[in-house]
Parts: sequence; C-alpha cells; structure tokens
Amino acid sequence: MAETWTYLNDNELIQYEHSEYPDFVANISSIYDENGLNDARSKHAAKMAFHASVADLNMIPKRNDMSDMTDKVWMNGSLARTDYNIATTEGQRIKGILDTRFPGRTYDAHALNLVSEFQANRPPYVNDSISWYNFEEPSKELKTQYGLNYTRFRYQPWYGLKFDLTTEEISLKVVLWRDQLPGAYDDNLPEDPRGDSFVARIHDSSGNVSPWCDYYINTSDIHIKEWCDEHGLTFPYDYDNKTIRDKVWIWGIVFNFDTGEVTHVKAYERNYN
Repeated sequence: MAETWTYLNDNELIQYEHSEYPDFVANISSIYDENGLNDARSKHAAKMAFHASVADLNMIPKRNDMSDMTDKVWMNGSLARTDYNIATTEGQRIKGILDTRFPGRTYDAHALNLVSEFQANRPPYVNDSISWYNFEEPSKELKTQYGLNYTRFRYQPWYGLKFDLTTEEISLKVVLWRDQLPGAYDDNLPEDPRGDSFVARIHDSSGNVSPWCDYYINTSDIHIKEWCDEHGLTFPYDYDNKTIRDKVWIWGIVFNFDTGEVTHVKAYERNYN
C-alpha cells in the first residue's frame, strides 16, 4: 500500500491519494499556524478527509424496500453472525422463536427491524442468544425498567434487546451519540473522520450496566487496518477481499468503558438478496 500527499496552488491545497483507491483523491485547504505551513497537521487532516470520503462512498443509500436486507458481521477474520431484516425468510424463522419463547412484543413493528442468532464470541455475552433491533427510541417503560438515566444525552432512534437462550435473561443495548459520552477511552479508539460515531451500552433487567461497549464509526478500511495493526488487533475479514470491502458500511469496536481495553473489531457488510 502506498500513500501520497501533494501540495497544490502554491501550497494553498493539499491532496491525499492511496494506491488502494487509484481513482479517488481528497483535497483540502492546507493548515497554517503562527509558524507558517503546518505540514504534519495538513497531512493528517488530508488523510482524515480521505477516510471520510471513502466512508461516504460506501454508505448504504436508503431504499424504499428493505425487506431483503442482510448485514454480515465479520469479526476476528471470519463471519461472526448475520443480521436479517425481520421480513426475510430467516428473519421470520427467528421471529417465530421469539414469539414462542419471549411472547408479548410486536417484533415486526417496523420494516427496518433486524434479528439474528449469535454465539457468545465477545464480552459480555456468555450463552447462545438472539438479537432483535427495534427502530424506535426506547420507550419510557423500557428506560425505567433498565435504568436508562441518560437524561443529558441524545438517544439514537433504535435499540436492541438481547435474549439469552439459556437463562432467558433479556438485556437492552441502548445507542447514544459518542460526543455526549466523553471518557478516558477516547485515546484508545480510532479517530472519527466524519463526526457521527456513536456508542452502545448494555443494561441488564436489574439496571446494571456492563462495562463492555460498542463504538461505531464510519471510515475507510485503510483507517481501520492501520489502527488494528498499531494496536495488535485482528482485522475483521481478509483484508485483500475487495468484494467485502466495497459493501462494508460501518465498523464496530468492542471496548471496556472503564479500562479502555479493546478486544474485537467488527465490519458490517450490507447485502440485498
């Protein structure tokens, strides 16, 4: 992999290019300070602009019909699980399990709702489980039941319930904008080039909050690969697989909110069947 910075227009602009994306460049205004042109800051900003632009390129356009949508979730170099739209054949099968074992909810209340079956391959999960994402803000009842006291924070308009198939414990995964949850972990996570990252925290039915969180970021595969290499972490899939790369629309980082420890990196590959 080769990267190149080029100053243009008598140093007014700086351009960033990368061999992994030969037809793509990022141009921004150069950064000056009291000492003149700041080369290091200009190069860093240009590279961040490139990561943001690649993320924009790979963002999934909205469709009127999402009923055939799936997300393959890659982690530790292999496929960890698949999230299915509730209307797909697999989505309906998993919904049937939820209707039988955890009745009383309208699992298909929204056309965007997702379900999946997953193994306990990352903390804090300990047993095989089902994940259900409901595309609305948690209700007042859920906020009270699970002790969601984020009164100063903006909720994302969706949440997840995690159904443990052994204990039948139901935990809630609440999603919040990252800029409203500052913490000591910030330096341990990849820089957000687009400013729209968010964090998910997991509450059990007694209101206890797990220290294990998910940080979600829109950026380039180059950014995540360099960050994984720097921190000794496994890239989610075979980095040479450009078919997967071109369908990855978001990345997830599993980390400990109290200690900053990072354990896993996830890539979400969007498909329409």
